Amino acid sequence: MPLDRRAELFVEAVSVFSSTPVHEMTIEEARARKQPSVGKLAPIVAQDDCRIPTRTGSVPARVYQPRNEIHNGHPVIVYIHGGGWVMGELDHYDQLCRELASQTDMTVISLDYRLAPEHQFPKGLEDCLDAVEHLATEGIPGQAYSHQPCEHIYLCGDSAGGNLAAVVANEFHDHSRIHIEGQILIYPITDCDFDRVSYRNNAEGYLLTADMMKWFWELYCPDLNKRPLPWTSPLQRDSFANLPPAFVLTCEFDPLRDEGAAYAECLQAAGVETFHHEVPGMIHGFMRYLQTFPQAHDAVAKIADWIDHTSAVSSGKSHTSHH
Repeated sequence: MPLDRRAELFVEAVSVFSSTPVHEMTIEEARARKQPSVGKLAPIVAQDDCRIPTRTGSVPARVYQPRNEIHNGHPVIVYIHGGGWVMGELDHYDQLCRELASQTDMTVISLDYRLAPEHQFPKGLEDCLDAVEHLATEGIPGQAYSHQPCEHIYLCGDSAGGNLAAVVANEFHDHSRIHIEGQILIYPITDCDFDRVSYRNNAEGYLLTADMMKWFWELYCPDLNKRPLPWTSPLQRDSFANLPPAFVLTCEFDPLRDEGAAYAECLQAAGVETFHHEVPGMIHGFMRYLQTFPQAHDAVAKIADWIDHTSAVSSGKSHTSHH
């Protein structure tokens, strides 16, 4: 279908904010870029900032509670933000994480991590691995929490965060130390190949460009020999068997569309329960703008229903969706 009219207007509005392409900015300019306003926020009970220990210190995190108590055994969503491994911060994903907590009725823990180029691969990945391991074994830091392990974790991330979420899910599956309940990959980076049809057809004009992606890869992983490894390009795994159930979202007008779809296909072919939701007429990054795009609300509702379904399957008992 053609580009969604709201997406068309959004692209025009963003171009007014800055006529300089992101990949031609300095790192500081790219990170300080004006963010479009997000509007009203979904209601939740509490929002708290904390720091989660890692091998080199700790990383910031933000905890969103949709209810007064966190029950032991109640699943949590760990959200890993996007930004090409170079940009992005907790504040930019506040609205989306609140919406996820509200619609799923689950605690959402939004993770920060060290960014490139100051901290190139695998530093940001190590932060995510360490933080998820801490949550799974020690629980959420802070006096407000019970310090019970988060036994049922859904990993969620968008773009570069989707890349990190997929790799973390793969790593814990491979080492069998921690059980990941499911992975929610929102227009994820899964490969280092710039020659897919979606890269050529959507190379420019839809906010995320092919040149931006090449810039992000150069800053995150300048070593070309490391880019095809499964820790940077999860699509290059040898086997996809027995990985956690997956919800994969892709967009029609996104350079990353085809690699996200290919990842979903590999999971399905290996027998992994996978739901692939492609959003027609839509652009990369739309999920953060719930006041602009009704498709974002629809996608969060689909994620909530998918979590209901997978948790019912894993528990082996009937479950009636409340969404």
